[in-house]
Amino acid sequence: MQTLEVKKLYFAHPMQTYDTERERKAIRQIKTTFPSFYIQNPSLHPSRDMNFYLVWVKDCQALIFITDEKGYIGKGVYSEIDAARILAFPVYQCEPDTPVISQEFHLGEVNENDWKHYCPVGEIY
Repeated sequence: MQTLEVKKLYFAHPMQTYDTERERKAIRQIKTTFPSFYIQNPSLHPSRDMNFYLVWVKDCQALIFITDEKGYIGKGVYSEIDAARILAFPVYQCEPDTPVISQEFHLGEVNENDWKHYCPVGEIY
C-alpha cells in the first residue's frame, strides 16, 4: 500500500496578527492558492520559544509570510524566513488585502533595537 505524504506550508506571521481578520484573510488566500498543502499555523500553538517554531519550519516544504499592517516583520518571522531560505524552500509573501502571493519581495535593513519592527519588507524594483 502506498502512503501519501502531505505537503506542508509554514505560515509565518507576526504574533500581533494572530486571531485577527488579517490572519483570517491570509489563510483564505493561502488555501485558495495552495489547496494541496496543509497549513502549519503557529497561532494555533502559541509559544515564546523560537526553536519550537523553527522545528516546524524544517518539517515543511515551503513558507509563506505576511507583514504587520505597516509592512514590517518581527525578528521571529525574519528567523523563520531565514531558516526556510537556508533549507532552500520556496518563500512567498502574502498580501491579505490584495489577491497577491509572490516570491518577489525585498527584506530591508534590520533594526536590532526593535524586535516587532525588525525588518521592513518591500517589493523588488
